[in-house]
Amino acid sequence: MERFDLIRDQRSDHHSVPESVLQTRSQAIQQILLRLLRSAQSIMNKLKTWESDLQNQDERVQLYLCRFSSWNNATLDPDESLYGKIFPVSYTFPSFELAAALIYHEAVKTFVLELIGDITQYIEDRLERFSSLIVVGSPTMIEVDDIAKRGNTGATSGDISPRSVADLRGASIDAASRICSSLEYFFEKDKKVIGQMVSLFPFEAAHRIFRKYESAFEGNRYRRELLFCDMVVKRLQREGIPTRFPFHL
Repeated sequence: MERFDLIRDQRSDHHSVPESVLQTRSQAIQQILLRLLRSAQSIMNKLKTWESDLQNQDERVQLYLCRFSSWNNATLDPDESLYGKIFPVSYTFPSFELAAALIYHEAVKTFVLELIGDITQYIEDRLERFSSLIVVGSPTMIEVDDIAKRGNTGATSGDISPRSVADLRGASIDAASRICSSLEYFFEKDKKVIGQMVSLFPFEAAHRIFRKYESAFEGNRYRRELLFCDMVVKRLQREGIPTRFPFHL
């Protein structure tokens, strides 16, 4: 992501640079972006394969088990008493090890999807032709199939294509939401402080996504999600666990 940030933040005085140099520079940037997209696609494919293999080991095992959330946040979120909880379902898991693996899996997804979305948005904003990035043998659609369906848990966001930045953003939000719906499991008394520590990085990743996309819209679209995150931060602080907000990768 740092390499893309350098490209995105680059500033040049186009008035003093010959057209031929600008064209060469543009082509070089396009090639770098294509390589980044391919790398991101490779990571997404590995994430998809990992969870598919995990599910196929025993199809009778449901990775995400649903229950009603017992957490209340009406003090910070007055809308909860009117519209219900923003995350009414709390996920539980067959084992702590599996829960930790899945929540980190979702955290990695948020970063990869964000990278693909940022690159796609950059291309739409700065380059004249997105099609110039599509060459023979490239992942034409840069398809980012979401992870295999998870039974009847509702924990799936379907298939997406990065030709729609909104779809990529939605997939990031879905992954962040699954993280938040998993947190209650890690805060259970039998998990003790290790559960909260394990969930800290995924939670920070989810919080970061909600903050980023809240600032991108008017109308407080993710206000309630952020209020939920505020509640989690307070729970962590009561346990004496240090938090880093706003979180930056």
